[in-house]
Amino acid sequence: MENMNNNIIDVTADSFVKAVIEQSQQKPVLVDFWADWCEPCKNLMPLLQQLAEKYPDDFVLAKVNTDQEQQLAMQVGIQSLPTVVLIKNGEIADSFTGLKPAGELEQWLLPHLDVTTDETEEPEIVEDTEVTRLIAEQNYPAALAQLKDIPKEQAIWQMMEVYLLMGDTEQAQQLLDELTDEQRKQPQADIIAARIQLEQIELDGREDLLAIKNKINQGATEQAAEELLDKLAENPQDDVVKQLLIQSFALMTDRSQINRYRRRMSSLVF
Repeated sequence: MENMNNNIIDVTADSFVKAVIEQSQQKPVLVDFWADWCEPCKNLMPLLQQLAEKYPDDFVLAKVNTDQEQQLAMQVGIQSLPTVVLIKNGEIADSFTGLKPAGELEQWLLPHLDVTTDETEEPEIVEDTEVTRLIAEQNYPAALAQLKDIPKEQAIWQMMEVYLLMGDTEQAQQLLDELTDEQRKQPQADIIAARIQLEQIELDGREDLLAIKNKINQGATEQAAEELLDKLAENPQDDVVKQLLIQSFALMTDRSQINRYRRRMSSLVF
């Protein structure tokens, strides 16, 4: 497939360090691991290229043909296709596997880019105290009933919270997709997105990881990250551990701590 501009590149094992790791010190590099036989890959690549064309100065799209670069894919720990890994400052900043719709893909990527936007005052997130009480009592149906009587632009944050607590990520994602452009700029939107992605990680048969995931949900993200890094040291190709680590980073608030954990993760993977 012919590249449309100079921020879409093909990468090999020989060029990976310079084209991806070193270049990510200047701007984020989105690495797409794909193969000719992979139908979802063929559907995802045009969406990634559209984003690269929309934001030509903000990130680089690096494509890795895993049929030709099997050793590189193994080194990074790629276990399913397509897999997209975002590298910033030489470290893994985020990743996902499978196909995302165009809108969700842009929503996932934008928080990682230094895209300038018009400065506007962030609208206040309004929470209903009665709903907060019902949530604390785990009376989720009653909380949802109360929220339906509140204007949606005010209720949507607590509605997503309730759906997540109920384990209904589909409804939470639907509401996230309905956020306005101004609402998407709020930090709370990134937190909700990270929590949805955390719930969507498959942990069948991984009871040890389920316990760590629960720690992340309970706010013990640093303890969870330490345990996950220990597991990654034992098996650097464990894709599920990587996914959990990345989502734990997204839910941390200490930027310096996040950077330390990312460096440790990258040193184990690359």
